[in-house]
Amino acid sequence: MQDEPSTLEGLREYRESPYVSRFLCKTCGSHVLARVKPSGQYLVASGVLVAGDIPTVQSVQHWQVKGTGDGGLSTYLPGWPTSDGGCRLEVLSGRQGNTTESHSQRLVHDPSESRTQLQARCHCGGIEFYITPPDSSSTRAWSPFADLLVPYHTGSGENPDDVKWWLRNGNTKYLAGTCVCESCRLGCGFPIQTWAFVPKANIFNADGSPLAFKGKTMRRYNSSTGVYREFCEVCGANAFWHCDERPELIDVSVGLAQGNGALAKNFLDWAPDRVSFAEMATQKDLVKLMEDGLQKLSAD
Repeated sequence: MQDEPSTLEGLREYRESPYVSRFLCKTCGSHVLARVKPSGQYLVASGVLVAGDIPTVQSVQHWQVKGTGDGGLSTYLPGWPTSDGGCRLEVLSGRQGNTTESHSQRLVHDPSESRTQLQARCHCGGIEFYITPPDSSSTRAWSPFADLLVPYHTGSGENPDDVKWWLRNGNTKYLAGTCVCESCRLGCGFPIQTWAFVPKANIFNADGSPLAFKGKTMRRYNSSTGVYREFCEVCGANAFWHCDERPELIDVSVGLAQGNGALAKNFLDWAPDRVSFAEMATQKDLVKLMEDGLQKLSAD
């Protein structure tokens, strides 16, 4: 932004580091702005822009790729310039590299846990939970097919045969993918949201108790009738999406996962053929790049 916002009313400030602050919607947790010091420059989260204000994608850069461990989503946008010089917000502040450890660096787990649990937490640590591998309880949930597999606009998402489509690789992993629907875009503040489809029976609070949608900093936003989103009210991290239609199958925000790499491939199998709700995307050029990258990797 060229000028300072006229008002920050309705936004909550999260001081990520001494040099970077993020401004989040108090109601839904969506990321709206970031401010860097000492320049005072503001950056806008592109997911909250209305369609007419979104510029054409000229290039894609991936920052702090080494911090992902496996390339993260940059894996699906190959061939574009990358930089490992640190988080862009920290670079703009004049700092050399990130002044704070990433949350993955702050967590130290027993290596054996990576095979039995997928740890997850938000940036500030107010939300913590873990996921267990698929087991017999993973088949108890029911759900219509996700748009990731059967586009809803085709009208054929019903699942009368009770296919357990969220279980992959011989029922050893969970399906994961990307979504660009309006609700997810506005709910997180960014054009692409990553989700893993995990039965509630396989998600536990950090203390080992069954998942409860409450906690130190967890808040709920009803994005529509019978549809719920949980987020951290402090740092704004998206955590869960779930609904009354399929209460036992939960969408888990993959960005919180502390797996062997950002894609957590030891637990997750990524859908290669589609970006969910691609027809609703406001940045269709970016989504096309993502879909091309997904399909190319699948073909290879």
